[in-house]
Amino acid sequence: MSFESFEDAFLFYKKYAGCVGFPIKKNRKRGTTGKDFCCLLEGKHNTKVKDGDRKTSKTSKRDGCKAMVCAREARGGGRVFFTRIAFEHNHKLNPTPSMTKRMRAHKVEDPSVMNLIDTMHASQVPHPNVMRVLRSVAGGVENLHLTERDVQNR
Repeated sequence: MSFESFEDAFLFYKKYAGCVGFPIKKNRKRGTTGKDFCCLLEGKHNTKVKDGDRKTSKTSKRDGCKAMVCAREARGGGRVFFTRIAFEHNHKLNPTPSMTKRMRAHKVEDPSVMNLIDTMHASQVPHPNVMRVLRSVAGGVENLHLTERDVQNR
């Protein structure tokens, strides 16, 4: 397969990841002609230890997952294609749409919904009422791509 741009390649991999059930990220650039997209649980967390004590008590999601794709631009510019693909995950996948749509990488921020939320917040509408309106507009909580925390943080 080939794509028009790196963004198209990323959107394709994002859609695949949503169907399979894992979060993704743009990992690193490889020069000017390549980018890597990988599972969010890729790599290992480097714990900073000072005098035998952990510096922070924060845990990490990173688990050493190897799933990733390398996207490269063809010589002379133009099309983008995947040069290396690794499918192996070392963690549980969540293929249910109700779980994947709540993953940060798969959340869809609709500008019209965000405008509605901003307008209701500016009008000092209480948070439970904002959520009630959003659920009714989306046709139920199962169709809503935002969590209550997302709306509070907005």
